[in-house]
Amino acid sequence: MAPATLTVLGTTFTEPAARARAFGWWSAVSGAAGAIGVLAGGVIIEWFSWRWIFLVNVPIGIVLLATVRWVVPETRPRRAGAGGSGLDVPGAVTVTLGLMAAVYGVSQYATHGWGSPRVFGPLLAGALLLAAFLMIQARFARHPLVPLGIFRNRSVAAANLVAFFGIAALFSTFYFFTLVLQQVLGYSPLRTGLSYLPLSVGMALGGWGIAPLVPRTGPRPILLGGLTLAAGALFWLSAADAGSSYLTDVLGPCVLLGSGMGAVLNATTNAATAGLAPHQAGLASGLLNTTRQLGSAVGLVTLAGLSAARIDARTGAGASLADARAAGYGLALTGAAVFAVAGLVAALFVPVRKQSSTPRGDTEKVAA
Repeated sequence: MAPATLTVLGTTFTEPAARARAFGWWSAVSGAAGAIGVLAGGVIIEWFSWRWIFLVNVPIGIVLLATVRWVVPETRPRRAGAGGSGLDVPGAVTVTLGLMAAVYGVSQYATHGWGSPRVFGPLLAGALLLAAFLMIQARFARHPLVPLGIFRNRSVAAANLVAFFGIAALFSTFYFFTLVLQQVLGYSPLRTGLSYLPLSVGMALGGWGIAPLVPRTGPRPILLGGLTLAAGALFWLSAADAGSSYLTDVLGPCVLLGSGMGAVLNATTNAATAGLAPHQAGLASGLLNTTRQLGSAVGLVTLAGLSAARIDARTGAGASLADARAAGYGLALTGAAVFAVAGLVAALFVPVRKQSSTPRGDTEKVAA
């Protein structure tokens, strides 16, 4: 669904300013949705039952299905070249199994250690499957799932790196921030949800408010500024403990993180899709969404392992459970800040020059 929404926007809005506004709204809504979901979840759990957090999606899905059927136009962009298209089954199977194996291997290291066969085995299998995927795409697939030539566009390649690290930081923060609020500060589910409001509003305003600047400055300055704010906010938030106050230790980081990541989501989407031909819009959107999903999975399992190891070490040394949890979750948030810094480094490779929105139809042009 996510790449399809980006494809609709990318093929409908081709003028730079209109495209930036459309992606601004998309980034604002999608970025804030995670934080709003936490608020809604807190209300539902506090007043009803945890089972309703699943059931409530059924009527919402029905309404969305009807709305899409009525509102969203069908687009059928022409494909480059002749010969039709076909599903790249070997490519789809190898990349899916490869990513699953790699993420599973990373998730096991905290329990078994890097030298364990339960870690090394899946990682090796994942590496071999992903290598096979690349070979299939480069040499054997008639209609490759991911034509590797798209990575010759420097903006696309760098934007996907930014997306990987940025989403690894953001979605890991959603998880550990919730644990800090409930298990360290002792908040109820409802109060936890309400505490997310500044983050949610910041992401919405950051994604929407930055939209007019993207056509004028290009995405790179916005990415650098947004990731700097996010990294600083996460380092600040990592210091929270049982004695922290919401107003002095939590509110500020929430506002900075929300504003910074809202801007990053907008600029990343623009950088990853600008200047491509219409028939490449779905490819670029799907690639960006896959990178984000992979970043969220790898980021969360990595930081969860580090956090669990720190908590075990602190409790084993005689610390109270509350202090051990604060130390473990603080380490995870520090790791999220490091992910944001890695995204900042990747953003340095996004082209300085604004890319033209006029599609050229080839995947091999390299941005200046």
